[in-house]
Amino acid sequence: VTSGYIELEAGEKLYFYVGGKGSSITTPNSLISGGYNGGGDALTQISDNSSATSGGGATDVRLVGGTWDNTTSLISRIMVAGGVWSSNYLSFDGVDDHVMVAEINPDVLTIEAVYAATDQSVSVMIGNIHTGGYAVAMYASGYVKGMYYIGDSCKEVFSSEQVKLNEKKLVSTSYDNNTIRLFINGLFESSLSQTGAIVKPGSSTYLAIGANPIGSTVNMEYYNGKIYSVRVYNRALTEEEVLHNYLYDEQNFKLD
Repeated sequence: VTSGYIELEAGEKLYFYVGGKGSSITTPNSLISGGYNGGGDALTQISDNSSATSGGGATDVRLVGGTWDNTTSLISRIMVAGGVWSSNYLSFDGVDDHVMVAEINPDVLTIEAVYAATDQSVSVMIGNIHTGGYAVAMYASGYVKGMYYIGDSCKEVFSSEQVKLNEKKLVSTSYDNNTIRLFINGLFESSLSQTGAIVKPGSSTYLAIGANPIGSTVNMEYYNGKIYSVRVYNRALTEEEVLHNYLYDEQNFKLD
């Protein structure tokens, strides 16, 4: 329960946004939208007939109006009650579970994922690495890395600490044609100066969640754990925006 006092200037307005309820779906490889005001979408897996439930949106109070996802309005929030979630993740078994998305090949981008790994095996959380492309992955000893195939090789940035099993974290990585960056829970971890275009992956490779693909099929490096949220932007987010997304995910997912 939240309680307290809000001091307003004469004529100042408050804007109330009431979060919508999430919905369930059982159709394989299908997407269902989350509740109003930021509820996470749900996507059922291709490899089995498991159900999924999209997230409930947050209820919040703001000083600036606008559409629910307007950045200026979101930043003005002074009180947030996170949405209620149930079965709010995709579970990957590290053997054959995966989700194929589509061909997504922006020139600059940000990738974000809320995850909780159940082992430290080399694996791809989300990516399309195949003689090109990009990914968020775990490598030897359980460190998280952002990967971008630029020029004739894969350029990488790494987390400073190993993944702790079953802990929910937000990983964010971006490339703006000048610098590759990596953030964990909204905090800067590492960067690499780099210019040049991200090479388009070969064989018309799809973006995949939970494995490393080739073309429209999966190749290897299956992820073992849960993924609660995935976002791919066709621009590099600012540090302020990365931190904002962390604060939002912390409310919804109770990050560690």
